[in-house]
Amino acid sequence: MRHHRKRCLRCGRDLPQQAKPGAVWLWLRSHWRPFAAGGAVVLLAVIALVTFGRQASPPVPSRRSVAPAADAMGSPGAAEPSVSPVLPPLADPDILGHVAYREGDYQAAFERYRDAIAHNPTDAESLSNCGQALVRLGRPAEAVPYFERAIALNAGRWAYHFNLAHTCSLLGQWDRAVEEYQAAAALFPDDHVTEYNLGMALHKRGDEPAAVEHFRRAIELAPEEADFQLSMAISSERLGRAADAVEAYKRYLEMAPSSPEAGKVRAHIDALTRATPAPTAPATPAASPPKSGRS
Repeated sequence: MRHHRKRCLRCGRDLPQQAKPGAVWLWLRSHWRPFAAGGAVVLLAVIALVTFGRQASPPVPSRRSVAPAADAMGSPGAAEPSVSPVLPPLADPDILGHVAYREGDYQAAFERYRDAIAHNPTDAESLSNCGQALVRLGRPAEAVPYFERAIALNAGRWAYHFNLAHTCSLLGQWDRAVEEYQAAAALFPDDHVTEYNLGMALHKRGDEPAAVEHFRRAIELAPEEADFQLSMAISSERLGRAADAVEAYKRYLEMAPSSPEAGKVRAHIDALTRATPAPTAPATPAASPPKSGRS
């Protein structure tokens, strides 16, 4: 069948017309303006609809941004659960005691440490802290039982023996002080303060030879401490070792030339130097006169 025929040769019915090649393109070229304008209007309408829809609907939060409480709320309109206030835990009385002690309120510190002991009677650290607070309050005799109980619970703690020894020194109980300082030194053998305090307790008890040995040990551990030299000088002088005393006094002045004791120490060195006789050369026997011979 040829494309130019309009009717069927057999039945006489109208035939569908086929477009000529290029006819559609020619038609569009002549009618493109109306179609372009209409398409632009439709495109703008679609953009406006999409934009309006995005602005009208609220953003949906992600699951990460939803609080756990909101997840547990249930459906809208459900009663909101009541929120109980979060109360801080009760303060540890031992911590409160440390705060008061650091602030210089030793009475409050003692009371707080005593509260800690009431909660835990076997708390050796709180027992020792109670004793320390009492010492600061000027009540060393009351502090002794606290230190004794702390030592009974933990005899291997250097600080408990040291604190008890210091308290006994305040009470003038030098034998007990020496005993506790010796126990502390055995637990902490390289502590220069323990060695020096042990030497002082021995000095107060009158045991100068032992005191000198511990002063010497303290000086070896802390050679920069001027007071150690002064104590060594005093004990050496009591032992009659004037030369050793003068040497220690001079070292003290070299280390602390502007100390309040410097003037007295200089005067004392002069006195010791004058009182100590200068060593003299041994006397030689006088030569016997020559014997006269007979002529």
